[in-house]
Amino acid sequence: MPPTPAPDGWFTVEFNAAQTRLWQLNAARNAYEPVDATTEFRFGAANEIDLFMEAIASGGSALRLKHHAPGTKPVAKVDSLDIERFTVTGPRNVPGFCKYEYTDDLGTGKWMNSAHGTDVALARNKAEVLWNEGPAFGKVRYEASTDYTWAFNVAVVQVVLDLRARQRAQGSGLEYADQKTNGVTQDPFLQEREFLYLRSTVGRVNHPDLPASEQLPADQQQLDAPAMKAIVRVTSVKGPERMVDGQPKMFGVSHIEVGFIQTLEFTKYNATVQWGGGVRETLEYFGQVTGRPLQGETLLDMITKEPAPQSTYRNPILQSIKPDASRYQQPYYYAGDINGGVGRFSPDTDKEFKDLVIGILDQPQSNFGRFVEGPNHIVAVALEWDFDVSLVVRTKDADNEASTIFTKRAFAEWSFNASGSVNRQGAWTGAAGSGVSGDATFKEIKNGERPDVKPKSDLSKAQIVNDNLP
Repeated sequence: MPPTPAPDGWFTVEFNAAQTRLWQLNAARNAYEPVDATTEFRFGAANEIDLFMEAIASGGSALRLKHHAPGTKPVAKVDSLDIERFTVTGPRNVPGFCKYEYTDDLGTGKWMNSAHGTDVALARNKAEVLWNEGPAFGKVRYEASTDYTWAFNVAVVQVVLDLRARQRAQGSGLEYADQKTNGVTQDPFLQEREFLYLRSTVGRVNHPDLPASEQLPADQQQLDAPAMKAIVRVTSVKGPERMVDGQPKMFGVSHIEVGFIQTLEFTKYNATVQWGGGVRETLEYFGQVTGRPLQGETLLDMITKEPAPQSTYRNPILQSIKPDASRYQQPYYYAGDINGGVGRFSPDTDKEFKDLVIGILDQPQSNFGRFVEGPNHIVAVALEWDFDVSLVVRTKDADNEASTIFTKRAFAEWSFNASGSVNRQGAWTGAAGSGVSGDATFKEIKNGERPDVKPKSDLSKAQIVNDNLP
């Protein structure tokens, strides 16, 4: 900012250091250095200097340039600048086909059309953008005034899915329990102890009603087959590139995450009890998490990162699997490493990743408790659990709580039905339609749709809802 030439006297720049920082060019070093002043910076009228101004706090401030003549001549105001600092927030690294909000705190500007995205909503203080597939640098534009438009780049990361019907090592899909066993089995050990325990597997697993002397070691517990096994093949995860120091550099990949989320709707969850006097009553089961009847609830059912201790019975029966492995993780609690492209893919480097396999399996089960108590006994149960399983993506960028937003990229539905009749000895007989069933393939989602239930944090720590409910 060169001053107006003057034969004598000096200039002052008046400013508020709490809101504005001044930098002066050091010609010898060809670098700007901060000015050591808080309210006024003085320099000789015969000198020409180069100043750089930086707004450092929100709100309005002013900068005034004045000329001071020698002697008693009045001070002349040479120039002034009004400064308005504003903040624009929103994620700068995003997966493709996701919607995010961008906001400002100025309030008097307006959001303009973005690049490489579809503007879902443009308002005076907010824009919502559905980003295209990528890999590309998108742009978000904000017009602070008629003569100043501010824009910043957003790295849009491409996630390519192979959702062809699964054949050998190609494609994606879902597999279900052997329908020869109807996909539902009853635990005879607990039946002998007058507990009604229904699950989707026929192997032996520990449960809290076993005395310590009869607990099976982990390597002796068996699961013949999961109720549901889901695999999605990710062909590529790739971010946009630009030249940095003469070399191509990729951006954005380390800021995103890919993994499974599952929601569970308790469409039916009750038991019919016949009391000693012959009267029958249908009782709904209460959730330990919600404290309310579960029937009609839709809750989150999601894989965990940390292994659950064996004694923790009331954890979800949702496990990670090794792709195409002949043996599943032991036993009915999660005991594997979720990182490394299995249940969740969370890269920490910016490079292209190819041919990833992400998979989960699920074994829902329910302990209905004692089926007989004196003259009272359970005569029927209605258990229909409907699952929505989604491969989701998210950004790790925290601006505008973007890291808490999970977006569907692939979606399928399946169900576990253990409805049936129960005799006085506790023997369960499946009703018509009981068993495990669902979609064989995933549907690709590109419209920014999100799961019905929002997780509370990232894919490794989201709230867990229990499949093993009394």
